Amino acid sequence: MLQKRQLAAPIRGPYRCGMIFPRTLKGDLDGRAKLVLDFMVSRGLTSDDKFLQGIHCVRDDVPDGYVIIQVKEEGQGDVGPCTGK
Repeated sequence: MLQKRQLAAPIRGPYRCGMIFPRTLKGDLDGRAKLVLDFMVSRGLTSDDKFLQGIHCVRDDVPDGYVIIQVKEEGQGDVGPCTGK
């Protein structure tokens, strides 16, 4: 997301988020998702996670140490079920 920051404006209102974590991830997804949401706010990518309207988290074929994140402003189409394919 930080690499793409120059290409897209920060999200300042309602949004939806999808995250794909590695299958080998230890621990629970909801705690990891909160860390990612807080990171996005701290870097100015989203204004506040209180605007989060929906979240979808899965484990799939993602390299260890990576998370694939898709964020869409509300009204810009749904973030559907995420797959690593």
